[in-house]
Amino acid sequence: LQFSFLMVEAILMFSPHSSLIPTLPRATKAFWHWVLQTTAIILALIGFIVIFVNKNLHGKSHFVSWHGTFGLVVIILILVQAFQGVSVLYPKFNLLSKKLSERKVLHALLGTLVFALGSATIVLGFFSNWFVKNSNEATWWGSVLSILAMTGVIMGQVVKEFEARKKSVKETVKEQK
Repeated sequence: LQFSFLMVEAILMFSPHSSLIPTLPRATKAFWHWVLQTTAIILALIGFIVIFVNKNLHGKSHFVSWHGTFGLVVIILILVQAFQGVSVLYPKFNLLSKKLSERKVLHALLGTLVFALGSATIVLGFFSNWFVKNSNEATWWGSVLSILAMTGVIMGQVVKEFEARKKSVKETVKEQK
């Protein structure tokens, strides 16, 4: 839920073609992006803690699979990304001593990377003994292809946004000459 819906919609909030609220001002979209991402992060941390405690209760080792290792890395990166997002939302909270425009670009690029790694973590989970035992081939392929399609949409939107910004900057520079 947190990754496949909340984070996806939070990222797509800024797309005029994909957003639930395409006509609202950017500041409103940023607010809802923050709300959805914060909720997703809280749910991710709860899920991480539940899994960690459950493994402790059953005497199982932690972070021994690729899925578990990637999951830990993604949780850490999500927290780093959240602090970066706070520095974009509150410009005076500048941990990196960068201009706001640079922080926005860094936030978008790191967010895309974190999302891609999160997607890879989910796909790795589809190789777990539990998932393989409790699904059939159609479910497995449907799950993998759904995650890959969702990741492609997110990455495509970010690339499209940056291409539009780059084009806008070039046109502005040409007009100034």
